[in-house]
Amino acid sequence: MTYELWNQALADRFFRKDLAGVPVYLSVDDEVLTRIAEESGWPSKAPDGGFAEAVRSEVFGARPFDRMLLRAYRWRRSGSSEVPPCVAVLGATVLAASRMGPGDRRGPGAYSYYRPLREILGLAGEGMPAGYDEAVPRMWSYLNDWLDKAQDGGRGVSTARTRPSVENIGWSLSQTLIRGADRARLAAFFQAIGAQPGEALAGSELLLRLREWCRTAGRGSKLSRVAFDTRSEQLIADVLETELRRFDGVSRDDSGRLCLPVHLVAADRSWAPFSVAVFAPGAMPPIATADGPAVPQPTVRPGSWNLLTDVDVSLGGVVDTVVDGVRLLLGSKSCYVFQVNDFLGAWASVEAAEVGVEHRVVVRVTMAGAAEAAMAACGASDVRVARRAGLPPGWVGFAGFVPRHPAAVPSAVSALSPRAGQLASLAGGLRVSSRERVYLADFPPDLVVPDADAVTMPVEVDGMPQKVDPAPSLTLPLSGLALAPGPHTIRVGSRTLSLSLVQRLRETTAPATIGLPVDTTSRGDWIGSVPRQVNGADGADRWVSGAVLHGVAPRYRRTLLARAAEIYVLGPDHGQAARIHPGSPSWLKEIGLPEQEVELEPALVDVEFDAEWVVAVTSTHRRVHRVSGAAFAPGPAPLHPAQPVERAAWYRLVGAQGRPFRFPGGNEDAERWARFLEGGG
Repeated sequence: MTYELWNQALADRFFRKDLAGVPVYLSVDDEVLTRIAEESGWPSKAPDGGFAEAVRSEVFGARPFDRMLLRAYRWRRSGSSEVPPCVAVLGATVLAASRMGPGDRRGPGAYSYYRPLREILGLAGEGMPAGYDEAVPRMWSYLNDWLDKAQDGGRGVSTARTRPSVENIGWSLSQTLIRGADRARLAAFFQAIGAQPGEALAGSELLLRLREWCRTAGRGSKLSRVAFDTRSEQLIADVLETELRRFDGVSRDDSGRLCLPVHLVAADRSWAPFSVAVFAPGAMPPIATADGPAVPQPTVRPGSWNLLTDVDVSLGGVVDTVVDGVRLLLGSKSCYVFQVNDFLGAWASVEAAEVGVEHRVVVRVTMAGAAEAAMAACGASDVRVARRAGLPPGWVGFAGFVPRHPAAVPSAVSALSPRAGQLASLAGGLRVSSRERVYLADFPPDLVVPDADAVTMPVEVDGMPQKVDPAPSLTLPLSGLALAPGPHTIRVGSRTLSLSLVQRLRETTAPATIGLPVDTTSRGDWIGSVPRQVNGADGADRWVSGAVLHGVAPRYRRTLLARAAEIYVLGPDHGQAARIHPGSPSWLKEIGLPEQEVELEPALVDVEFDAEWVVAVTSTHRRVHRVSGAAFAPGPAPLHPAQPVERAAWYRLVGAQGRPFRFPGGNEDAERWARFLEGGG
């Protein structure tokens, strides 16, 4: 096959649009090349599917890379809108790095890398090919710019980096460190140490904690071997730092599909039967439908905990199923650890115990002795057998387990030991937001610092040093510091934790999110509390003040709009805009929803033009929601009628100057918005 076909195939595989915002790697190896050739139907007797032969058609001569560098330079000057022509050549350099066997690794010297590179490209001689140090690093920089600037992360975020010790070959080596399965393990590592999505932490510190974690949880994996390879430790530190900055709280499988861990949820008194819950990140990918357009996740709601009634699980059982394009996973276990989940209002299972936090434990009877010994080894002293747990035969429950420190425990009950290398964390308190660390001022959390960090790392709260007791379990109650409402900063060594305290449940108004699906079932009193005229039993849709309850029994969905500082509705024609003032239907209070937090949208009833967009202007950004085609049913007149705005105000509302735009609907809405502003509809 031709070079152009291979170039496009590699770009389509590693830089896909469904990987938007995710760190991507050009992880070319022999297995990947064989798979691409087979999937594409390219006949070849070569083990690499004819890849090397195709690359050799572009890389040859006394300075073999100059020809491709010139092509890449012209491509960049032309606007770099298409796939870079150098992807396959760079893939060949990564393939060479993947073929560096243990016998070839003689430190960062070049010969162990350039020998397989010359074999792939069919170049005679030894050492670095002429011009490599000028051409290849520049082409990597072109690829990075294409991903991060031209595509704005829409096909993934670049990860190719180098270090002075491996200045020329580090670019290619960095692409061999993390693969699909390793990324899932890396996500598990971030979750185990308590790292938060988007957090900035030094790569060197992350590498030390990764090595500690791999000694207990990641042994035998490729990630473990990479973590302990001193020759590439600077590169892996850079990779860890990049991955954590882009970490969204979940892992992905090799196809890029989100993998969410399943949590068992126990009742308060009688622990069994267990229900199932998952937490979904704030940005969920759309589902491709047969007709082409994407639709939002109907069951797994982003940015919140989701109780799933259609997923069955039993103690010791396995869950591996796909719901709404999301893969739900739970492995078979002999020991489950539970702690209170504030957002579910129940005990939910966790991957591992936390220092200083009370837990419940469910374990097989055959492992009960090992579990009791493990809990004692972790410093717990008040553990008791749960006599009325209602567990199925073969299982026993323990209550009052509060670990004080990690310990070496049998692998079957390893979840009882707090993860080695765990970061300082916040525990307890009355939290009022599932996405941000926001707590009521009268009920702030405690700062839990692992014992090793308590000795070696200084602790500051709002710049004031705090006295640290190097006990096996350090818990610093923030309630004793009399913190005032507002933002606060906690530093533990090089790590910074931020939180906010508010005097009331809702200190400020929330950004508007129109079209947020909220599913509920008819099992509880929620549906019963909706007025009878909108709670039909015939399965028909019912409208409430401009929002719809989809009557697909037994699940209903209501479309909500949260308050914002200013909310505008725009029409299909430029200059059409009005400020709207949403009100709350009277029955909102009757069902217990806080009026300040969430409201249904009745304010489009008297807008004189067709609603095309809703723009919510907050103190930091402009949030744009596409509502074209929405049918708003007639209802009572809003308390405050819509106020048309002047054309100058319309230009200020949509202009490039001002607060940045955000699109909860994703890239498709962003592209439609750009066409709308250009007059393309």
